[in-house]
Amino acid sequence: MGAQSSHFGRCSRGGRRKAVHGEEPHSANAITEHPPKRADPARSTCCAPALFKDVDVVLHWHPGDHNAVINGGALAVIYAKVKFHGVAAHAAMAPGRGRSALDAVMLMGNGIEFLREDVPSNTRMHYIISKGGVAPKIVLDLAQMDLMARSPSKATLEGVWNRLMKVAQGAALMTSTTLEVTEIGSGANIIANDVLA
Repeated sequence: MGAQSSHFGRCSRGGRRKAVHGEEPHSANAITEHPPKRADPARSTCCAPALFKDVDVVLHWHPGDHNAVINGGALAVIYAKVKFHGVAAHAAMAPGRGRSALDAVMLMGNGIEFLREDVPSNTRMHYIISKGGVAPKIVLDLAQMDLMARSPSKATLEGVWNRLMKVAQGAALMTSTTLEVTEIGSGANIIANDVLA
């Protein structure tokens, strides 16, 4: 269980539409596995519109420490790797020649902390420094932050994400580094359904 666990969904296809149109309803079930949210770039394609063509209902299971029906929905999420490219140099002998990618990551982290008071209180922003160097005597030419943001509203999240990307651009400008953002995955918020629960 935990962060590496997969998600499973069961879809019922076609029955409701046929019943509404006076045809004999039948349904076909499909079981799909959602890749682990931490590592699979394909996760963002799991919510492609074609996957839900002719789907009447989706039953979704999220692993946890117990099985239960929880009808609280789920937050929309975007997950990306934010990489800064700088210029390496010896930190004692020639620091002025370097352009620190690690400084850019740290400035971005500070920017995220200041941004927290300017976004809706139910927004979540999480990050780690996933590449921060191997020796303190080097001005780093590469550093990376893994960034995740969540919100109960996909539209709100997209606005917050745009602001996070401006923070990243600002960090690159302040350090004369270049920015590379690779989106790993995203998902829309899950809307609760009292009838099915």
